[in-house]
Amino acid sequence: MNSIDDYVDRALKKKRFQSDRQLSTALGLSLGAVGAWRTRRAIPSEESMVKLAGFANMDAEIALLELGWWRSVSRNEHAAATTYQKLIEHHSQMAA
Repeated sequence: MNSIDDYVDRALKKKRFQSDRQLSTALGLSLGAVGAWRTRRAIPSEESMVKLAGFANMDAEIALLELGWWRSVSRNEHAAATTYQKLIEHHSQMAA
């Protein structure tokens, strides 16, 4: 399972951005948005997650499932987190 840092780091590399601030700007977000994701003070919106996955050249469907998992974990919603985890595993196997 990927973390938000995995998506951000890969997007930085793929797009050759020099900083999280450049990535934030390219996503059309405030300059501190990506930094807030990295420190877990915020979680991306669905729209931002799809754009980020595109920049990172990663599967947008898995990205949205992982976003749901992150949200569920942060809210201590164990049943939802477990379901998202199963969906991620299933989708990953299907994509392979």
